[in-house]
Amino acid sequence: MQATLEIVYRGQIGHPLTAAVVEDRELLVAVAKAAIAEAHEKADAMEEVDEFVASLQLEEAERLERVLTRLIPELQSHPKLRVLNLPTTEASPSDTEAGDAR
Repeated sequence: MQATLEIVYRGQIGHPLTAAVVEDRELLVAVAKAAIAEAHEKADAMEEVDEFVASLQLEEAERLERVLTRLIPELQSHPKLRVLNLPTTEASPSDTEAGDAR
């Protein structure tokens, strides 16, 4: 199975015109990773607006990842990297004072 990257022009009419086909595997892997990351980011951003829609978008992001991983085997060797938005803890005044005393 051969996956390629296409640069497509969509004019006012909406009919796609392939302007170029790129077969650089490293570039293909990078673009696939970017597409997966963007899909996950879109789902994460929607979470604050509508949890139901966010869950649907997360399913779509996971589906995209499965499909691209089947098309581009090099993606299997790369672990999933996701940025987690963990709550930050602010130092209490007593922690700050204890740090100053050291």
